[in-house]
Order: sequence, then C-alpha cells, then structure tokens
Amino acid sequence: MKKLPFGKVKKKKKTKRKKLKPISKLIKKAWDLRSKYIRQKGANEHGIVKCYTCDAPHMWKDIQGGHFVHGMVHPSYMMDDNSRPQDVACNKWRNGMGAEFEKRLRVEIGDEKVDNLLAMRYQIWKPSRQALEDIIKTYKDKIEDLAIKNLD
Repeated sequence: MKKLPFGKVKKKKKTKRKKLKPISKLIKKAWDLRSKYIRQKGANEHGIVKCYTCDAPHMWKDIQGGHFVHGMVHPSYMMDDNSRPQDVACNKWRNGMGAEFEKRLRVEIGDEKVDNLLAMRYQIWKPSRQALEDIIKTYKDKIEDLAIKNLD
C-alpha cells in the first residue's frame, strides 16, 4: 500500500483473472464453425453447394447445416456423419426431410454408421470445456485448409 498526502492510502489493484466463457457459448462457437465447415466442404469453386435432401443449388452462406439426428444434447451433435448442407426449406419447413436424409446417408456412409447415429438419440452429451476448445480448434484448422476460404 502506498501512502498518499492527507493520510489517504492507495490500495493495490487486484489482478483480474481471465473470465472463462460459459459452456453454452463454447457450444455455440463450436457449432458455428462446424456448420461453416460442413457448408463449405461440399461447395464448388464458385461457392455453390447442393442441398443434401433436394439437390437444389445455393451459395454456401445461404444454406444451413442440417442434422440427421436432431438435438444438441446428443453425442452425434458434433459428428460430421450426422450433418450435411440443407436449404432452409428442407431443414426448417420440412423438418429436415428425415426419410430422404436417412436414405441418402445409408448409401453414403453405410447402414452400420447410420444405425450408430440413431442409437445415440438415447444418450446425453455433456461436453467438457477442453473437449469444446479442441472441437473449436479442429474446425478452425479444417476451415483454413479449404480452398474456398477466400470466398468468405
């Protein structure tokens, strides 16, 4: 403590600890990066990507990351096998077009992987801070590796 004139004492400032981001914010950040990666990964050199369930072409920024198994509480939420680019019509207005999504996914990744995704509907995903930070770093790196990053 430092003495000031007139008997006042200047207190030392406490060093502030870095505030940790809430888990919910980390989940959102991880999903945003993952969604961007999923949408960009399937795009051509002009930034056009087809909707997974109806094949309609869209700019990658105008399309969404649709899930086969819905819900962010399931372990499949952050799995690449569970998500594909979908337009708003299919993903929101048609509730993800689950039957078509499943049919195409079975052809693409196989019955066993699809059945594993379906089994995960009954499990709860409670990610750790470190796991989310790792996911965020992974998808940042994957996005950087895509040649389409210049279209951002």
